[in-house]
Amino acid sequence: MITMLIVEDEPAIARAIKKLIHSLTSDFMVQGIANNGKEALEQVKILHPDVIITDIRMPVMDGIEFMTILREMGEEEKLIVLSGCEEFDYVKQAMKARAMDYLLKPVIQDELIELLDKIRVELKEKKQRWLLRELYTSDISEEGIKPGDKYLAAIFFGSVPMIEDRSMLPGAYCWNSLNYAEELERILKDITSDDTVMWNFVGKTAVERVIILEKISNEDVEMFWHRVFEDLKKRLQLPFSVVYNQSGVDIGSIGQMHAVLCKFALKETHFGAQNLICFKNDDTDELQLAEDGEELLYLRRAMQKGDIAQIKDILSRFLEKCKQENCKTEILYQYLESIRMYIMDSILKTNIRESDIRMILSNSYTYEMIFSEFEDILNQEEKEKNDDSTLGHIKKYIENHYKEPLTNNELANRFGLAPSYLCKIYKKKYGISISRYLTQLKIEAAKKRMAEEPECLIKEIALDIGYKDQYYFSKVFKKETGKWLTEFFEE
Repeated sequence: MITMLIVEDEPAIARAIKKLIHSLTSDFMVQGIANNGKEALEQVKILHPDVIITDIRMPVMDGIEFMTILREMGEEEKLIVLSGCEEFDYVKQAMKARAMDYLLKPVIQDELIELLDKIRVELKEKKQRWLLRELYTSDISEEGIKPGDKYLAAIFFGSVPMIEDRSMLPGAYCWNSLNYAEELERILKDITSDDTVMWNFVGKTAVERVIILEKISNEDVEMFWHRVFEDLKKRLQLPFSVVYNQSGVDIGSIGQMHAVLCKFALKETHFGAQNLICFKNDDTDELQLAEDGEELLYLRRAMQKGDIAQIKDILSRFLEKCKQENCKTEILYQYLESIRMYIMDSILKTNIRESDIRMILSNSYTYEMIFSEFEDILNQEEKEKNDDSTLGHIKKYIENHYKEPLTNNELANRFGLAPSYLCKIYKKKYGISISRYLTQLKIEAAKKRMAEEPECLIKEIALDIGYKDQYYFSKVFKKETGKWLTEFFEE
């Protein structure tokens, strides 16, 4: 609901404008009417309206003085000037006081409709910027999450990622290249009621989407996300997770709530499955890790002997057991970390780090993919002699195809390597990760085009280098260059 205050010394005119607004739309509500600028200042302090329509000539305090004081107070309401044709000089003064527009007396219905539409769009864009700022700049802190009317959900395609750099993960590819973002938008619009306000943002990385709902009850939230989940199940083939908050939060707690949902998702999602998970503030469940079973003991003994064939056989059976038991992601991570320690303690020369395990889980969304990763790790010694020549070809391929939606998995499959192993040896040789190198190529191409074609739209440049979302492109540009796109254009 967009709230309004009318400041007009003629009560009949004020009532007529109020009645006309309410008859035209349900999005706007006139909260109050003031007879002059002094009365209006008192009502602003109490009502905090989104929009103010003010006359210019009024007793006690006129509209110009009223607007000037408002701006000095730091108030950001949309100001609409109400005036007669003979008062154009006053209108010019009003515009200097940062009024967004004006209406001539008598108010014409079509002109009012056009103005309300303009206000609606501008306020939505303002709120979108506000929500994005809170989402991207806030994180888990010692401060409590304040209750409010905002309901969040995080949607992950593929696995819930366990690494910082997620731009090359399979989930990001699905969002950006397979039109799943548009598909999700259609699903959300189909099941959203007319009263519900919905925001659909790229998450802190390209691997996820964050949905924010307003004007929806606690009971309807659960029903809403069940419908989204069921619709996605019908349309998607790969695993995904929908993690939502059942209790509303304040806008200032959006970033914190998002961080909590991501942490909760890692703990509660079942690997390789389609997950619908509700976060509750009173959740106190601790991670329950089963003791190493016989398979892991047999695996440890095989590693101590260095019997690669036996290791692969036991590992395959163990992962199949995890699959049958519908293992949670974090528990699976603990199992794989144990296997990593077995490898490090064995006679095998393979060096595998904890970050490699996180990369494996982030790159994989099936147990077969995990096994393939470990299979390549176990065969690492045989592959090392061919790595240098292969990496040169990979680097050249990236340079020729950086505008395309490349992923670690696609590159690894093309060149016959496991994704995590490829990432490891590429960074070791070139001193930079594949995703970072890819980002650098994209940013340099964007900077070149902006310099050569300054009139070109940011959206067009983003699409040309492989970013469907211009806001996400802006974040990447700022992170990589230290400057916002607007700052670059001003140079």
